[in-house]
Amino acid sequence: MGIIEKNWGKTCKLFNNDSSEFYIAWINKDKQSSKHYHSNKSNYFYVISGKLKVLEWRSDTILENSLGPGDYLTIEPKIWHQFICIEDCILVEIYWITINDEDIIRDI
Repeated sequence: MGIIEKNWGKTCKLFNNDSSEFYIAWINKDKQSSKHYHSNKSNYFYVISGKLKVLEWRSDTILENSLGPGDYLTIEPKIWHQFICIEDCILVEIYWITINDEDIIRDI
């Protein structure tokens, strides 16, 4: 699946199927992602080494999450977020689609 260069470092997709993706990412100090959200996917960050700040925009509030080795964070679908690398960072990133148990429509 190969390593892909990004403006903030590089990433490698290790696994994907119809409902989930698993990456390892190397993020360079003082680099950041764009502010973005995922329409249908949850996003899980697990920091292996380094330090990362993840911002979440929720209503009128910006939450600032500081993550270091062993820390993790889940961002739900449709939540604007952005990461900022404080110290060279290696992290695991997992995306998955949440199955809604109430999505069934019955006629009888």
